[in-house]
Amino acid sequence: TVYEKVHSLQASLSLINESQGAKDIVSVGECVIPVVEQLEQRIQNKSPFSGLDVGIDNLNDILDGLQNEYTLLGARASIGKSALAMNMARHIACKGKKVAYFSLEMSAESLTRRLISDIGGVNSRVFKSGLLTERDMQKINEANEKIHDMPLYILDKTRGRFDKIVAQCRYLVRSLGVEVIFIDHASLIKYSNTSLQRHEQYSQISNEIQSLQRELNVPIVLVAQLTRGAEGEMPKVSDLRESGAFEQDADCVILLHRSREVDKSNNSIPTLAYVAKNRNGACGYARLLFQPFYTRFVSISENEFQALVDNRKEAPKLL
Repeated sequence: TVYEKVHSLQASLSLINESQGAKDIVSVGECVIPVVEQLEQRIQNKSPFSGLDVGIDNLNDILDGLQNEYTLLGARASIGKSALAMNMARHIACKGKKVAYFSLEMSAESLTRRLISDIGGVNSRVFKSGLLTERDMQKINEANEKIHDMPLYILDKTRGRFDKIVAQCRYLVRSLGVEVIFIDHASLIKYSNTSLQRHEQYSQISNEIQSLQRELNVPIVLVAQLTRGAEGEMPKVSDLRESGAFEQDADCVILLHRSREVDKSNNSIPTLAYVAKNRNGACGYARLLFQPFYTRFVSISENEFQALVDNRKEAPKLL
C-alpha cells in the first residue's frame, strides 16, 4: 500500500540520517590518542608552551603560547594592533611554521618594509627617507636574507571579500600546509550578503571564522578595532565594534592599551596587552614596550614598566 511505501521510505531516510549523525559522535576514549600525540609532540619539540611561541615572553606566559583557537586581537586606531599581529606572525614564521597574513589595509610592500625595519633594527623613519648609512644598508641586506626564506605569505589582493578570504584559507592550509592564519582587520571585511545590517554581517563573519577554525584546525587570529568610546580608558570586551558576536565566538580576546603619544620622538612606549577572555587558560595583563621606530613590541618587567609610566608627561590610565 501507499502507506507502507511511505513508512518504508521514512525508515530508510531515518537510517541515513542516523548514520550521518553517528560520524559526529565520539567517546572520551577516542579523544585520548590525539591528546597523547599532542603531548608527545610538545615533548619532542621541547617547547615550554602548549601553544606556539609568539616571541613575546610576557604574553606567552599568560596564553601558554598561541593556542589552536579563534583569537581576537583588538585595539583603538593607531595603537599597534597590526604591529603586534605582524610581530607574532614573523616570530612564528621564523620558527619554521608556515603563516598566512591577510592584510586588508596595508600593502604587502608596506608590511615587508616593517619586517625589514624590525628584523634589521633600522629606524623606519630613516628607511622611508632614504638617508641610509652604509651600516644601515648592511642591516637591511642581512634582514632581507632572513626574510627571503621565511615561510610567511602576505595576501593583500582580496579587496576584503570574505568569500575570497575563506576560499584562500582553505587552499593555503590544505594545499600549502599553512599552520597559522592572521586576518587584519575585521572592519574592512566585506560580507557577500549586503542586505544584512552591518552588525548582522559581523555576526555572520565571526560565526563563520569560528567554524573555519574548527574545520581547518589551525589558529586563526582576527584583528579588530575598538569603538571610540574606549579612548583613554582600559578597554573592555564590550568595546569591540559590534561586539556581540566577536565577544561570544572568540576563544581568546587580547586588548591593547596605551595612551596617545605626544612626543613623536619617543621610542619607548609602555603598553598593556590585556587578555580579557581566555576560554582555555588564564586572563591577565602582559606588560610590553612598543618601539614605533621599529614597529616592534618587546616584554619588560613590572618595575621597568612602572618607571616608564611614572616618567611620562601625561600619566596614562593603564590600570
